[in-house]
Amino acid sequence: MFNNFVTVLNYDPSYTEIIRAVVFRRNIIPLFSVLRFGEDSFEKASEEFFKHNTLPVDEVFIVAISPENVVFQHIDVPKVKSKKNLLRVANFKAATQFSLSPDDVIVKPLNDLKAINDGVSPSFVITRQRYLGEFLDKLSKVGFPEPDIVTVKPFPIFELVKKKVFEGFSFLFFVDLDYSVIMAMKFGEIVGINHITEGFSSLILPTIGGEEYSEEYLKRSFIQSTSRIDQALIEQASEMLEGMISYQLRMYITNTLSNSPNTSASDELSFKNFFVIGQSNLSTEIYKRTFERLLEDMAVHDLPVDFHDVPVSFSSLGMLKIGGGFFASGKLTLKKAES
Repeated sequence: MFNNFVTVLNYDPSYTEIIRAVVFRRNIIPLFSVLRFGEDSFEKASEEFFKHNTLPVDEVFIVAISPENVVFQHIDVPKVKSKKNLLRVANFKAATQFSLSPDDVIVKPLNDLKAINDGVSPSFVITRQRYLGEFLDKLSKVGFPEPDIVTVKPFPIFELVKKKVFEGFSFLFFVDLDYSVIMAMKFGEIVGINHITEGFSSLILPTIGGEEYSEEYLKRSFIQSTSRIDQALIEQASEMLEGMISYQLRMYITNTLSNSPNTSASDELSFKNFFVIGQSNLSTEIYKRTFERLLEDMAVHDLPVDFHDVPVSFSSLGMLKIGGGFFASGKLTLKKAES
């Protein structure tokens, strides 16, 4: 009996994480993990990966890129009967808006066709074919095959939660090392989205935790979950974050609503829930505790993901679930490898 494997690559300008997992029955079990930081993190992580692994062209390979390489944009489209027609119309409108050839534009809707035809003004992820081609060349040069899927963070995390979590009106705040994304959700549909060029790197300073923690340790803990998290560190970082983001947070919320054709700033009172997720349980808890103090008129929750203490970023866990779907249908369980 042959084993089925999935490899995922979490790519960011300042860090790279690569995970390889086996899919056994309905279980996804990570077997290899490498995380590197810095401008050359991609090359270093790739070198370490290929020291211990091969990646056949027929193995499932999924990549997530940073949202700094795309644009989130609402595009007004007419009612259409198929996703193919939706993409054709959106591609033409996006190309016209950015003065590009339609052949150089790639669009992906963030809303389903029924919601669009019911009146939601859809959001799209837009990137250039030239960027994607250059990125695929970058992968090829270090030995990776062409990916089966290229996605954009933070959307892999939606694989880790049930859609019913977003019943009613709610916000979702995702934070990564160098950026954040806030989304306004109505009954599971994204009705507003805002890319923020600030992440938790501003909290990772040598002063946090005193001399007890190195900068490398803090970065890893903010990106990859651990079975135990330091409560004193959470309180210290949360207090620092509160001083940094107390004013901006309300501005981010207002801008997300007012810049969307689906909402207005006055709709804020309708949004009762505010979900938070980082790349790890530590970064999630720090932001959740901070927002609980700053958003007293909302119920603040960590996004209920099921990760079983798997020491992998939430983005990579989401991609592993996507990859596992190539081999098994129904509910898939992420499990920690037995030592």
